[in-house]
Amino acid sequence: MSTPTLPTFQGCTLLTSPRSPFGRRVRLAFREMGLLHEEKLLDVLKPNPEVYAKNPLGRVPTVILRSGEVLFESSLILEALNESHPNPLKPKAPADRLLCYRWSATALGLMEKTVEYFFESLRPEAHRDEELLREIRSIFEGSLSAFEQFLRTAPEHDRTTISGEGLTQADLDLGTALTYLSLRYPWNWRAEFPQAAAFNDRMESRASFRATVPPRPTN
Repeated sequence: MSTPTLPTFQGCTLLTSPRSPFGRRVRLAFREMGLLHEEKLLDVLKPNPEVYAKNPLGRVPTVILRSGEVLFESSLILEALNESHPNPLKPKAPADRLLCYRWSATALGLMEKTVEYFFESLRPEAHRDEELLREIRSIFEGSLSAFEQFLRTAPEHDRTTISGEGLTQADLDLGTALTYLSLRYPWNWRAEFPQAAAFNDRMESRASFRATVPPRPTN
């Protein structure tokens, strides 16, 4: 019985948006892993036939492998990538791996709620759901408070990354989520959570982050 062949990501094409946090977490992983690939940056706020032709959900990120296979949804793309790469962006130790899963989940929740806030803010002010906006703010405050506490109680030498084994997807995800929060939400969270702000600065100083800085909104 033959062993299933894992997907090869070298030379793939990534359809994404320059401001999509979900696209950025994939872009960062590709760069940190040194994968040669092509990026097509699209405006996802407008219907795009190229995306719908490959992904029935019409969302980014979407990856087109050289084999012609198509992968979409950032977490599934990254799962397939880590399974196929000799140096995956996740720890080997089970306890560290669970820790990173927890913080990646937190980061994804922050991204989703920031997107939700952004679209709600596009509605006329009189028609916005104030209860939803209060819930979103509460989630932001609770998540950042938990991360700040985690960083404050970690040993000094362990504060640079989530896991003691070095850079993982959780670090990329949290850096992405915090930057996106600053981009889309009117709140100076950095003043209230200095450890989280310092972590964000460390991530944004990496070459992969500098190469994928989301453009500031013009409106």
